[in-house]
Amino acid sequence: MDQGPVQSEISKIDQLKSNLKAWNLSDGLIFFGIIPLLLLMIFALPQAVRDAYFIFHTSDLISLQTWVLNGYTHTEFYPHMMGNLAFYGIAMCAIFAFETNRRRFYLMAGISLFIVPIICTFLTIGLWHLLGSNTSMQGFSGTNAAFLAYAFMVSVTWLLSGRLELFDHKESFAGSSWRYYISYILMTIIVALIVLIGIVEGQFIPAGNVISNGIAHFGGFITGLIVFLLYDILTEKRKNFDVMVIISIIIGIFYYMDYLIQVIKAVKGL
Repeated sequence: MDQGPVQSEISKIDQLKSNLKAWNLSDGLIFFGIIPLLLLMIFALPQAVRDAYFIFHTSDLISLQTWVLNGYTHTEFYPHMMGNLAFYGIAMCAIFAFETNRRRFYLMAGISLFIVPIICTFLTIGLWHLLGSNTSMQGFSGTNAAFLAYAFMVSVTWLLSGRLELFDHKESFAGSSWRYYISYILMTIIVALIVLIGIVEGQFIPAGNVISNGIAHFGGFITGLIVFLLYDILTEKRKNFDVMVIISIIIGIFYYMDYLIQVIKAVKGL
């Protein structure tokens, strides 16, 4: 069997250290300092101000600023906001440890922070329209879900760096084709499990007097996967890996749509 691309002699631990040292101080300040501080500052605002200008209400679609700002707003300090901050910190630590492509990072971060809240809001509007009801929406969870999807994908692609391309070269496994098929199946399972996490994130789970906005979580997660995939298609040469991700995303979306149909039927008593 051919060896494929030449791999770095540097150990993974040393690579991780190098990855972490390569980040600019400004990146650390923004993503570990300013963003959490922003969430805390919005939480400190009077509730009346948050209700009027930050929290999204499906009964008030013309307050366009809430389509984005609701994603940075929390009414409950613990566990809602603190849970989101902890979740965000873990995902961001993984991203800082495994990401080596700054252009991809800034693209993923920009979309997660500014576009994902709008997508989550749009999906919420659509679902509650089908339910024939109104609701309010707030929280960093949708953006967190996008960062989580990003963290999973960048972790897998970094850990398997130089090997994912081998799926496009079956001849590299000459004389031991069974290794190719086993590796392909294992990689497909890994990608499918990542999408499954997004489906689990998308469940509507009661939490006290509220219910988690599952469609926002799923929308954020799938958006993170799709953006990562599109960037990968444009910049990397690992066609079979990208096909695995495409198929898993499509299956995941159809599965989640079926779940939403069951939710709608249950709510309407059909």
